[in-house]
Amino acid sequence: MQKSGRPGPAGRDTAALLDEQMAYYRARSPEYDQWWLRAGKYDRGPRFLRSWDEETDQVRAALDEFGLRGRILEIACGTGWWTPQLAAGAEQVTVIDASSEMLARCRARMAAAGSDAAKLEYLQSDIWEWLPERRFEAVFFGFWLSHVPEVRFDSFWELVDGALLPGGRVFFVDSAESTGSSRIGDLAGTPETERRELNDGRRFDVVKRYFEPGWLRQRLAGIGWDIQVQRTARFFIFAQGGRIADS
Repeated sequence: MQKSGRPGPAGRDTAALLDEQMAYYRARSPEYDQWWLRAGKYDRGPRFLRSWDEETDQVRAALDEFGLRGRILEIACGTGWWTPQLAAGAEQVTVIDASSEMLARCRARMAAAGSDAAKLEYLQSDIWEWLPERRFEAVFFGFWLSHVPEVRFDSFWELVDGALLPGGRVFFVDSAESTGSSRIGDLAGTPETERRELNDGRRFDVVKRYFEPGWLRQRLAGIGWDIQVQRTARFFIFAQGGRIADS
């Protein structure tokens, strides 16, 4: 897929916005896990943390039940928060991320987990410039779809289609709503964009979308996917399915 210069949210050049988003996640890599652990500025107290952990466990249980087997592709792996779970049942896992810093942390996490290095493949590439060289039984992505602008939505799912074997399946998880802990306010008139601040005070604009499950299911059906989308009580959506043609 080629990067497009088409206008993105609020008329911004999409490619420039996605480059800024990439720079943000490279810079954020040392502190990214604070968000998952609800540490530092993400700490909302013990009650919030209990709910967060319970809902995370709910998604992980659904992923286990999904039964990832064979060759798995993980798009935008980040620090590898989900990768050990994917590798536990897979024959081979290919992870891709644009950030070398994120990939290094994913490697370290997998080594600490004692995962079999022989069945792990790490690829550094901008997903918008990458084409799969093989096909996979399943594709997984966590907290990535919300960073795909609407003008790239269809082309992203074309990439997923090209990465899957016939009958292949998809599982993804994402934010159900903003907890208000990562951003410093929506940019006026740009519902797809948030301004984020790192611990050192640097600020970046990123794409961030929040999907209503019914709307997302219909949006995907319109481009040929049969995806069941569920929501936890507060924090997450998670979804699974495949091509309508394979149903």
